[in-house]
Amino acid sequence: MEQNNNNQGNRYFNKSNQNLIIAGIAIIVVVAIAIIVPHLKHSASDTTPAPAAVATDTTTAQSSEGAAAASMASWNALFQKYTGRLVVFGADCDTTPHTQNQKKGTTILLMNNGDVPHTITVSGTSYTVGAYHYKTFMLNTPGNILINCDAHNSVAAITVQG
Repeated sequence: MEQNNNNQGNRYFNKSNQNLIIAGIAIIVVVAIAIIVPHLKHSASDTTPAPAAVATDTTTAQSSEGAAAASMASWNALFQKYTGRLVVFGADCDTTPHTQNQKKGTTILLMNNGDVPHTITVSGTSYTVGAYHYKTFMLNTPGNILINCDAHNSVAAITVQG
């Protein structure tokens, strides 16, 4: 009987630990979002003339600079809109993904997820993308497009199919 009580106690203890772990992870996610969201901005100054191979998309959703909930909703909408069509840059110009295939006419999101601005060059045209900012461009010409970040060459590549 005593061993039976210990097994029941362990079962409740494990469920309690599991609930605490889940609650802890939820708190960490909420805090991380609260810290990151205020840094996500897109302003009119982020629009740069497009190079010959690409054109700036002026219909991009903008993240708001109001309440954290509104900013997060806008950022989530933007991320969902460009899922599968984005290049994310880290603080050291590391990218995700490194390569991708897209069709002519696709709009791509370049997102600087680092805390320092980057100069991102696409098909010979440079864009200054501030920390936690983004730019968009449209793929107009089939072929291979190399993307450079600061002094790092070919950090990402997009193959544009006609």
